[in-house]
Amino acid sequence: MLGAHVRVQLDRKVPMRDGVLLSTDVYLPPEPGPYPALLCRTIYDNQIRYVEWVQRFVDGGYAVVIQDCRGRYDSDGDWDPYLCEANDGYDTQQWLGQQPWCDGNVGTFGISYVGFTQVQTAPLRSPYLKALVPMANQEDNFGHIYSEGVLQLQNAINFAWIGYRSVQWFARQNVNVHPLYWKLPLGSAMDDYSQRPIYKLFLSHPTFDDYWMSYSLKNKYAEVDTPALFITGWYDNLVHEMFKCYAGWANQARSLETRRRTKLLVGPWVHSYLGSGESYGDVQFGPNAAMDLLGVHLRWYDQRLKGIATGLDDEPPVKIFVMGANVWRDENEWPLARTQYTNYYLHGAGRANSALGDGLLSTTPPVDEPPDTYDYDPENPVPTVGGQSQLPEHMGPRDRRAVERRDDILVYST
Repeated sequence: MLGAHVRVQLDRKVPMRDGVLLSTDVYLPPEPGPYPALLCRTIYDNQIRYVEWVQRFVDGGYAVVIQDCRGRYDSDGDWDPYLCEANDGYDTQQWLGQQPWCDGNVGTFGISYVGFTQVQTAPLRSPYLKALVPMANQEDNFGHIYSEGVLQLQNAINFAWIGYRSVQWFARQNVNVHPLYWKLPLGSAMDDYSQRPIYKLFLSHPTFDDYWMSYSLKNKYAEVDTPALFITGWYDNLVHEMFKCYAGWANQARSLETRRRTKLLVGPWVHSYLGSGESYGDVQFGPNAAMDLLGVHLRWYDQRLKGIATGLDDEPPVKIFVMGANVWRDENEWPLARTQYTNYYLHGAGRANSALGDGLLSTTPPVDEPPDTYDYDPENPVPTVGGQSQLPEHMGPRDRRAVERRDDILVYST
């Protein structure tokens, strides 16, 4: 519930360059301003989730703007996932910077796809855009759908419940989608469940081709000149994509000032619960694991948009949570310059099946050793347990000993 002092303008229609009108909600502090403005462009309904952030930001002295992306909810036009976000985001920033209640300084916020709507606009360099806080976003969607070239079927299927104009929350919460993972061929596996064509489009581009490149940040970092604070988690399924984005900003951005001011924050978190809690999966990380990320946002915006000396620019650019020690540590770069890379080699006497087998992992190169083999049964696939997943029942660090008892996997341990 927002406080009575928050001034609200609902469903303002913001024109894009092609005349399409995007539904935009504006939340203002009680005084006339002007104020720095914080922009969130979402495909998940501008009346859900981020409204919970509004009060904190308004109390911090900011105007807050939450917009439905093109073709989503109350916005006009057709949603072309990812492809429409750069120009629409830039046009919105241009509109926003010229509003009488905005002082000409614009920051952005949002998670996942909503983080991607932020970074897509950066190479276009709106003069009003001064600070980004992308959370759990990607460099391009190929790394999201094909991690290291391997199809992430769960991520592709997610586009069924994301839907056309609105998210299909009922399907997400009440329909068992797990049988879809078993269907072959993949191209028609979802025909009886959803006709969402983006799924088949992803399957038709299994390599990094012109489709993915058309909205990738690769080769665009040199055009970026707005500092960003990247936030992710070790168990975020997009953590590797975030590392690419941070490296692009920190090493290739247009100005030395932007490169130096860009930051990276990595906690022991999963994609859906960044900043919250001390327990994920089967591991307790202690009270230090939780972080007030809205407070982190405000400190960043105060420095970048209001010119308040928060001390941010005097701190190292990278802050990571060291799991096991369960402490936060500041670093000067990522990857760490002092990293010592070590080669590990697989060893076995022909029976590395299961954790009870003879598979070993060591720094000693292999000699003449027999091959290890296993039988794969597509009707009894090995489940994913833990790791960088979006599914709550699997995400985070998990005890995998039950899986490692299976004979149809090879296990090599130090």
